[in-house]
Amino acid sequence: MKLIKENIPFTMVANEVLYNKNLSFKAKGLYAYLFSKPDTWDFSGDRIIMETVDGRKAIFSALKELEKQGYLFRNRLPSGKMEYNLKYSANNPMPKTGNGIEEPTAQKGYVPKRLSGEMGSISNIEEKVISKEESNTSEETSQVVEVIDSFKVVNPSYSKLFANTTQRAAANRMLKAHGFEKVKKMIALLPTSNLDKYAPVITTPLQLEDKMGQLATFWQKKKNNQPIIL
Repeated sequence: MKLIKENIPFTMVANEVLYNKNLSFKAKGLYAYLFSKPDTWDFSGDRIIMETVDGRKAIFSALKELEKQGYLFRNRLPSGKMEYNLKYSANNPMPKTGNGIEEPTAQKGYVPKRLSGEMGSISNIEEKVISKEESNTSEETSQVVEVIDSFKVVNPSYSKLFANTTQRAAANRMLKAHGFEKVKKMIALLPTSNLDKYAPVITTPLQLEDKMGQLATFWQKKKNNQPIIL
């Protein structure tokens, strides 16, 4: 069987990274994501997290893998910010300058990218905090993802909702207020209610949160065969 790839604007990723058996696919994917960013991109762990369905533990774990394998280096600048040097080869050393700051070595005319940001060292303490947070919220996060995914039946652009903090927050609030099963049942009604001129049109979690009362009233009246007055 053959793999056929679509021709699209792309990011070049070194085969050494992709073929490294000591890296998970999670880490390889994160490496490709980071390498797609422009030089001096403002590095932020929280920004990365909001652009994926993975949680904090997964992102920090992938970053640690890249560091351990020698593809990602951190330098603390005099300003207190962290500078991240992303390499394409673990065999390309990062010698120190007279100031003790590691600098990238050019290899075949290529110098690794530099990504700056506020996120500091991934310490053992931070790892423990993240692990605890992740264990408490993994089920919640999974349900938020499933709720957003359910909107694909009424919203062709539903995939954009995953990275939208407002929509994710709305889904999370509904889950806490009404429970997973009720929220899913309400979403399941949308393909039918959205076609009725008397029902509120709902295609996102935030709209459902705002109009859930209206939607419930609409279905109650319909169930009781009561006239619906605009």
